[in-house]
Amino acid sequence: MSHKFLPNTPAELGLINFPEWRADQVDVLESILRSEKRFSIMSAPTGFGKSLCNIVQSKFHKRTCIVTATKGLQDQHLHDFPHEKIRVIKGRDNYQCTRPEWTCADGYAGNCPNKNTPACRFSNALSAANVAPLVITNFSFWIYSRKHGQGMNSFDLVIFDEAHEAIDQLSSAMQSRISYHEVEEMLGMRFPQSSKITGEGSWGKWAKTAIKKTANAIRKLEKQIECDEHPLKQWSHNVQHLKKLQFRLEIVSDMAHDSWVWDEKEWGWQFDPVQINKFAESFLFQGTNKVTMSSATIRMKTADILGIPSSKVNFLDIPSSFSPERSPIYLLPAMRVDSSNNGDIRQLVIRMDQIMNSRAGLNGIINVTSFAYRDLIINGSKNSSRMISHWNDEPVAVAVEKFKRKGGILISPSIGMGYDFPDEECRLILMSKIPFPDNRSKINKARQEIDPEYGSYVAVQKLVQQSGRGTRSKDDWCENFLLDAHLEWFIPKFATKFAPKWWRDRLVNTRTIPGPLSARLLTP
Repeated sequence: MSHKFLPNTPAELGLINFPEWRADQVDVLESILRSEKRFSIMSAPTGFGKSLCNIVQSKFHKRTCIVTATKGLQDQHLHDFPHEKIRVIKGRDNYQCTRPEWTCADGYAGNCPNKNTPACRFSNALSAANVAPLVITNFSFWIYSRKHGQGMNSFDLVIFDEAHEAIDQLSSAMQSRISYHEVEEMLGMRFPQSSKITGEGSWGKWAKTAIKKTANAIRKLEKQIECDEHPLKQWSHNVQHLKKLQFRLEIVSDMAHDSWVWDEKEWGWQFDPVQINKFAESFLFQGTNKVTMSSATIRMKTADILGIPSSKVNFLDIPSSFSPERSPIYLLPAMRVDSSNNGDIRQLVIRMDQIMNSRAGLNGIINVTSFAYRDLIINGSKNSSRMISHWNDEPVAVAVEKFKRKGGILISPSIGMGYDFPDEECRLILMSKIPFPDNRSKINKARQEIDPEYGSYVAVQKLVQQSGRGTRSKDDWCENFLLDAHLEWFIPKFATKFAPKWWRDRLVNTRTIPGPLSARLLTP
């Protein structure tokens, strides 16, 4: 392919820390820049250099916004591209108010005299972002700023980094959770005893009444704050809470019967849209002329769930520059892991012990689908003394930090995404069960009724994410073991559709435990 847009090196675009292009970057970027289609989707594995591609694309557009999954990824772009004029914008609670120990979120709700003025740090950051050629934000701010306001000034290009998370991010933003505490103690009401959405005694009518009560409570608090020279921060917190409740009630008042699921929980009620594609244009794509979505696991099915027509997509399935031999994914069936076992998973635990014993001393991860399975494995394993997990509502980050510091075997249902374990931190990943969505959930059932492939898509995405945590560079290596025998039929049926080619290239079918990869790598 001749180069229409790109020079010989990134440095010629002013990216002085990047003296040369990596494999496939030029062809991929030329394809995106040439494409007349609105959407370009990059299924780009670890090591491809997605961040550089993000910045390069911005060079060919007047205004670009890069939307990341986490605030940490925002900061990573700043670190990797120190010479670029990047404006970062986050939510108000990330900025310090001029009032001591208040955030700008506190100040905005607490009648700070500097709100919406140049003296406000958040207002300054937003004003700068509204005119900057390159802005980086996170999914939360990107969606919520449009949902609860006008959003930012328009962009020519929006790039969604870690775009496989777009479905969950949009679903979460559209979800409404209303607690008994909020309704009974804050509003002095009761939830309706009805299954109707509209009409007398319905959820819709109840929500409209609750909205009025919430608005009155907000006005009362705001008046109290306005009349006090030194308002309490707690009053501001209460205003923020009530305003968020008001937004959630507005969702309930507007929902349609045939496209929402509502479910009673211990703490209150949860309301979810069955099809999130109805919200994708308004809150995710926001009318932007060009959209790039990149992720190691994104597929055309991701676009389908978000309501993107295939005719508008330039899809790029990018090969990995990492050797498959350094990150094999062994399909080694131990047993069929499902509810029919009645908690008897001894064959699975025996196979896990055999693998861990054959790789004694290596740090590893066991991915499980529930804490119940975690407990069965720990209680039955001869390697339980090496296992690290999180207990009694302890955050997973505590267990991860301990694992990174001390080593051992990290076992949890919460580490498939969001954490990287390079080099000696992790040489072994055991995947115990196909991670299907929880079928006890009403919303999962509803989504699978309208899309029978939904659960399988989610499961494949999780498997790919889980097996990518341990190989983070060309010289890194990690062995992955798929142990649920159900994968013998599941992978041929769904992996071709929903797993990227680089992942399928690493699959190895085996009936015996292979010799340790560490020994083979050391063999001349």
